[in-house]
Amino acid sequence: MKTQIIQVLRPTNNNLNDEGNYRDCCTLNAAARSEEQLEMIRFLGRLLGVAIRTKDYLDLCLAPEFWANIVSDRPNSLRDLATSDVFTVREIIREVLRLRRDGQGSNLENLELNFVAATSDGRDVPLIRGGESVYVNLDNAHEFVRRLLRLRLDTESRSQRMAIRQGLSEIVPLSLLTLYTRRQAERLVCGDADIDIDLLEDNTVYGDTTSDEEDLKGDELEVK
Repeated sequence: MKTQIIQVLRPTNNNLNDEGNYRDCCTLNAAARSEEQLEMIRFLGRLLGVAIRTKDYLDLCLAPEFWANIVSDRPNSLRDLATSDVFTVREIIREVLRLRRDGQGSNLENLELNFVAATSDGRDVPLIRGGESVYVNLDNAHEFVRRLLRLRLDTESRSQRMAIRQGLSEIVPLSLLTLYTRRQAERLVCGDADIDIDLLEDNTVYGDTTSDEEDLKGDELEVK
């Protein structure tokens, strides 16, 4: 059973790339698309509901975007994407926005980005019809970013998000959960984290005081 649950979850890209925040977390696996896998996600949703009802907490470490879905607080911004994939935000989205803002059309075109983007599980997906032949320029850069955000935060895992909410709704009224924040939803399922301060200090690596998420200020862009 544990192995099956693992198949429907995947490490965040921050985890795989060992950078950014929440690098110890997992999230829903957008590649889990078979009916068997979707049923396993529904089962996971039921487990979450049982944990909420019984206070028999689950030992899960899941990214904020996962908990956002539980409370119907849909992730829709650069900051949300950075919690799971700061590389895409920094190396693609922010670079495109910077070149557009500075009017560097030739440098933007030199990136040779077209309207095709990789999902979190590595599939190349057209962002628009015929996206393979549409390249990013000053005129469409903003639309490219919006569609990339929509893919990564919404459409790529829509079936999985619906499945976990279906399972959860069999145990707990979803309308009740809208009263909670993402962090509160995590505590409802997992309880309060026990932090070993000595262990934390022994394993803390200090670096640049400016975090990746702090760098995103000024580049907030919501999906409409």
